[in-house]
Amino acid sequence: MLRERTIAGRFEALRAESRTPLVGREEEMELLLRRWHGLKGGEGRVVLLAGEPGIGKSRLTTALEEAVKDQAHAVLRYFCQPHHQGSALQPILGHLQHAAGFSRDDTAEQKRAKLKSLLTPGMNNDGGEVELFAELLGLAASPALQPAERDPQAKRRKILSALMQQLETLATHGPVLMLFEDVHWADPTTLELLTLTVERLQSLPILLLITFRPDFQPPWTGQPHVTMLTLNRLSQRERATLVDHITGGKALPAGLLDQIVARTDGVPLFVEELTKSVLESEMLHEAGGQYVLDQPAQPLAIPTTLQASLMSRVDRLGSAREVLQIGAAIGRDFSYEVLAAVAGLPDAVLQDALIRLTEAELVFLRGTPPNATYTFKHALIQDAAYSAMLRTRRQQLHSAIALVLEKRFPELVTSTPEVIAQQFERAAQNEKAIAYWQQAGERDLRRFALRESITHYSNALRLVAAMPETPQRSALELDICLGLGMAQQIGLGPTAKESAVTYQRALTLSRMLPDRGRERFLATWGIWFSATMTGRTLEAFQHADDLLAIARELNDSGLLLEAYHARTPGLMRMPDFPGIKESAQKAISLYDRERHHAYYFGGHDARVCSLSFYALSLWGLGFPEQARQMAWRCMEDARDLGHTFSIAHGLNMGGLALLLLGDVDACRAVTDELYPLAERNKFPWPLSFAKFLRGWLAAQAGERDAGIEQMLKAADEAPAAALQPIVLTLIGEQQMLAGRFDAATGTLDRAMAELNAQHNHFYEAETSRMRGEVMLAQSRNNPADVEAAFRQALAVAARQSNRPLELRAALSLAHLLRADAREMEARELLRPIYSAFTEGFEEPDMRAAKALLAALN
Repeated sequence: MLRERTIAGRFEALRAESRTPLVGREEEMELLLRRWHGLKGGEGRVVLLAGEPGIGKSRLTTALEEAVKDQAHAVLRYFCQPHHQGSALQPILGHLQHAAGFSRDDTAEQKRAKLKSLLTPGMNNDGGEVELFAELLGLAASPALQPAERDPQAKRRKILSALMQQLETLATHGPVLMLFEDVHWADPTTLELLTLTVERLQSLPILLLITFRPDFQPPWTGQPHVTMLTLNRLSQRERATLVDHITGGKALPAGLLDQIVARTDGVPLFVEELTKSVLESEMLHEAGGQYVLDQPAQPLAIPTTLQASLMSRVDRLGSAREVLQIGAAIGRDFSYEVLAAVAGLPDAVLQDALIRLTEAELVFLRGTPPNATYTFKHALIQDAAYSAMLRTRRQQLHSAIALVLEKRFPELVTSTPEVIAQQFERAAQNEKAIAYWQQAGERDLRRFALRESITHYSNALRLVAAMPETPQRSALELDICLGLGMAQQIGLGPTAKESAVTYQRALTLSRMLPDRGRERFLATWGIWFSATMTGRTLEAFQHADDLLAIARELNDSGLLLEAYHARTPGLMRMPDFPGIKESAQKAISLYDRERHHAYYFGGHDARVCSLSFYALSLWGLGFPEQARQMAWRCMEDARDLGHTFSIAHGLNMGGLALLLLGDVDACRAVTDELYPLAERNKFPWPLSFAKFLRGWLAAQAGERDAGIEQMLKAADEAPAAALQPIVLTLIGEQQMLAGRFDAATGTLDRAMAELNAQHNHFYEAETSRMRGEVMLAQSRNNPADVEAAFRQALAVAARQSNRPLELRAALSLAHLLRADAREMEARELLRPIYSAFTEGFEEPDMRAAKALLAALN
């Protein structure tokens, strides 16, 4: 489990080094202690601590830790930093490195062994999570990873689950104080983990204290176990008390004290730094246990802002000032090893400067040089030291830092390339920065840290835009656009406009570079996918033809597989059932699991998808038994593959075939598997389909009104348009059966509008038939209008060679004709359509047709 041995971070440094007491926070401390003692009931609490920079958030958390130090508990501390905002789970990984006891000289295997020792006691399985965390930490991935673990989404889910499991295990041993500082700098994945933690700890003895600046909007407010606490500025009396502590009880001249109290505006850090600035200046001397002004007649040169106060302290550092500035360029935390390599000073000189900085309490020390790390007391001190440098000097330092990190710290290149990218960008070495931003984007795309990936690729693209237009720039921009487009398409959703724009730019670039055929295929695929998911069917089908042409031109079997894979949705919407079957069969025949199992175009496996469309084609061609078998085979193949989204996609599309067959038991089995899988993994379109199936099943079970509401809600939430005409038609059917005829008419009109807008005619015959059924059920409509609706449905189904819908339309029309004493016409209509089927005679429509024909005979 995550043992109590934790990162020796900013809190320990403050506790050990700072002699400034906590002033003016009695009420806040009382509240925090009440929340802590409330853990005895086994219920967790969250305190959101907001405050402006320098207001004392860290000092308050340190005071809480000191107040409970004699009680048995575990402490977990995490720190978010500005240069790691794009580094997925970096606060967690930093904690793991220290908790596991990583040493600079450890090999990758030694680090993995330490990591396993740390994590394994809290795991319930064989410890496979160790390799996932090792990969996140930049250690070589083990070849023993199973296929499911190579799936980025599965990795992400497993990592977050493992972290929650570790926390739950730790909480079984006693109370936990969990401190998360500066979450306004947290990366998106860490924020997601925090959300899971806030939800889960309600039933665990954990106090989670989260600090942030006021401009951050925490998503966890409003829950009964969450308390929001904002730190206010100190009163004048409290400021004077704090000054007295800093001076060691030695009184300042009254006028000087009044100026400090007035100018610091109640910000504790300003009070502390301005007082120290005055004490370090030459305007005072000690006499008789108090401070006396050396030049009482002269105007006092007291800084008027916190920035000015910090700058005055930096300016008086002498030779140590340059060391502080180098540290500021490195980051909030900096190691002695990196500092020494960049500074190029003799050890004695460098260590003397660092001693002066620690004695001045501008930085805090952890460890012993050369194995030491330094932390700025506050981000504002780092900012002040950094801003004091000229632009050229900053660039020189960033260049030196980037080269040191690149050459001496290969693990950083692997684990956090974005940190090196930032250094090269600030050094105005944009080409190297672009390479590292791109590397960071690719890494996070593999991790399924999609928001971070989008940020990194966007940073690379921003720098590319400033380069002169050359073929080399176009090639570079093309590669970045392809990565960014994929991250946007998965992270922002399949209908996001951003990914379509990015892929269109990639396509334009690929056409300018004749030797980049594969990239032209990928860009075309991205545009095809966007058009498909947003219902632009005619455009999508044209792009699918382009994909086929490019794949043939390149003579690439893998791309040819994906081109046939891309053709099937367009053929379904026409619909062209023989064409669907042919394209699906070609894709299946081209597929080789060893070569193609990790392609995942569109996030899912091509064979799984093709099998689902094969099932739909068999349904449309009038082979229901084969269609059912192929749907189950699709789902079984997905499970064997072990790719999470492919399983969801197989259940989604295989489930669609079973829904069209009206197989209630099969749909229930699919729903029971698909719903938790899609919900757990936050797959929006499979989840909306699973919700729809739940509603449809409820309606079939007699809970018609509740089922209709569930179905309508699922249809409104659906992120993709492709299945809307089908689900709306099925909703209209249930509304008709419930006697809600006006609602049914409105829903069917909406379905017809959707299918016309999308050129998606797959279910048009059934939509037309249901319009006739609604009119017939109302009894007040003209029988000729009902007959016209049924005949339109029949004509559409016949034109499309849609055998099951043709039979269904013929059944409706035959019943109508029989009621009008036109038995012979009904028999002659129904008999040839029924006789064309060679299987599926136990299907409901087939049994109904057989019974009606017998009655007509």
